[in-house]
Amino acid sequence: MGFTVPDHEIGRHIVGQLNAPDPAWWDAVAAITCPVLTLRGGPDSFLPQDGIAAMAARFPHGRLVTIPAGHCIHRDAPDAFLEAVRTHLDHAGRSAAPIR
Repeated sequence: MGFTVPDHEIGRHIVGQLNAPDPAWWDAVAAITCPVLTLRGGPDSFLPQDGIAAMAARFPHGRLVTIPAGHCIHRDAPDAFLEAVRTHLDHAGRSAAPIR
């Protein structure tokens, strides 16, 4: 894997959205009907844990899983990451309506 030059402009845009999200975005989340998995990396993550929990609680069929691995869960705790994703997909697949 090579090094990618960071795009600071997009980083500023993302931080701006995180710090002051559009209120309409929060309302739109309630309309999402599919199962949603939110993963958080615990206290070592640079994202505020209470903010992640508040966001996850807005999804009607959401599930929040904490894997104490910091921000890069998939890299730093790959087995726990895969287990959480597999469990979510297995459950979502069983509860999904049949495709016609």
